[in-house]
Amino acid sequence: MQKMQLPNPYPSPVRYGAAVGVATLSIVLSSVLLRMGIRLESAWMIAAVTLAAWFGGLGPGLLSTAFCFAGQMLLRFPEGSWRVEGTSEWVGLCAFVINALLISFLFRSHYRVRAWRKVSPVAVTGGYWWRYDIGGESVELSSPAFPHVTITRTYTDWLRQIARQDRERVEAAIHTALSSGQIDLQFHMILPEGVTRLVEMRGVRPEGKENGLLAVCLEMGAPTPDPQAFLH
Repeated sequence: MQKMQLPNPYPSPVRYGAAVGVATLSIVLSSVLLRMGIRLESAWMIAAVTLAAWFGGLGPGLLSTAFCFAGQMLLRFPEGSWRVEGTSEWVGLCAFVINALLISFLFRSHYRVRAWRKVSPVAVTGGYWWRYDIGGESVELSSPAFPHVTITRTYTDWLRQIARQDRERVEAAIHTALSSGQIDLQFHMILPEGVTRLVEMRGVRPEGKENGLLAVCLEMGAPTPDPQAFLH
């Protein structure tokens, strides 16, 4: 089973177009204020980078940073010369670049959580298929609403998402289920955004597959799933 890359919540042209748009707007606004004797170029451009990274992730954040860097070079003293002179101007430019890069990378995790929520089986149905392949030591998660979308991780990585107090009990139950052919337990799962959910898992060992388990997982407090979705 191959590891799947999460799709983006918005198409790339929209994300990168928005990054260019907010960066351009911040440069134009800073230029207008500069003509009025108000120097706030870094404030508006940092806001543009923040919006781009929040909406589109790391790539759009870096693109907005690049556009705003060009704007900084254009608007800093001496204005319109594409040069920067003076210690204070260089310090201001370096501070902008460092802050913009930090914002872009920090919002990367936030964007990944949004991407996970968009394709998360629980976000759509309240439940998901759980498949364990002991031969490949991997766990595959898929949604009945999105049969073509699967999320694969190693068994060890999946266990790390289980609350520490439940981890040994879950491992023991899975080991027993490989022999008995049935699994029925509850445990606490820590979601990517840090929220803890109670999960109910019920499953069997598929016929003819001695080295695997197949189960349905329901998260308590998630939207109620359509039972028929699991029967197709």
